[in-house]
Amino acid sequence: MSPELCAEIISQKTNWNIEQVHDDLFLLKSPQGDYKVETDAEIIKKMSKEATEGEGDSFSNIIREGFDSLKGTIVPIELVSPPLPLDKISELDQICEDLHKRGAKGTQDSFNYAFGLHLNPQVKQLDHVHILKNLQAFIILSDWLHDQIKIDTTRRLTGFAKDFPKDYAKKIIQTNYKPSQTEFIDDYLSFNPTRNRSLDMLPLLKFIDPDRVTNIVDDTRVKSRPTYHYRLPNCMLGSPFWSINTEWKRWKKVEWLAENDVYLEGATEAFNQVKLKNSFSNNEWIAILNTLIMESE
Repeated sequence: MSPELCAEIISQKTNWNIEQVHDDLFLLKSPQGDYKVETDAEIIKKMSKEATEGEGDSFSNIIREGFDSLKGTIVPIELVSPPLPLDKISELDQICEDLHKRGAKGTQDSFNYAFGLHLNPQVKQLDHVHILKNLQAFIILSDWLHDQIKIDTTRRLTGFAKDFPKDYAKKIIQTNYKPSQTEFIDDYLSFNPTRNRSLDMLPLLKFIDPDRVTNIVDDTRVKSRPTYHYRLPNCMLGSPFWSINTEWKRWKKVEWLAENDVYLEGATEAFNQVKLKNSFSNNEWIAILNTLIMESE
């Protein structure tokens, strides 16, 4: 499926107007802001932009045409929404259903696919203490999230959403870990100078302290914004067991734990005694987490 066809399908469903920027980037004009439909490869978008502006040469055009067969397979087509209120998630799920009916595939449909859903929940408070609690809660619940989501094999192999290093988890999942904002950011960058984490904190930390982050991770793909960049979920268009709303509800368990100090403190102790010391099997640890999650129901 090409970006153009994807944009046309969405436009037919929503009546949103389409603006073509170039062959690999289309904008859909929704009441909430612009949706982007684009080829998820910077080199392809760069060549398309140059061709549109008359800057591409014949060799670039040949290479660009060669990439066309990869679009929607090895190179995914990405749909990027503007910031949305929660009551619009169901509409986005309906768009996904319509795309699937017209031929869009999920990551489960081929070993060649490594399609993911990225959520960017807005941070409720920009102080580092609040942010740290959410990061701690996420790491504590990571095994539960993996068990629920069942990460696609190809996505695991690509390494785009790796778990946090054990040494970093051991450092910050402590009741006495109370860093200053600067220490918190420095510790994160020391262990995680990469976008490839299941919860990528770089956009948020860059929003808080851009120079400190850029000095360590000078990557133009890291966009400053006051959100978490949650990269773990699969994109499984067509699966009856998957939806954006389902993945959002799983993320909300992280926020619930972060906002309940008593449960977070207890989970922190359990993480150190059970998970880090390997005193129980992984299945037993997940069973403990399931019991914890039941408290949020």
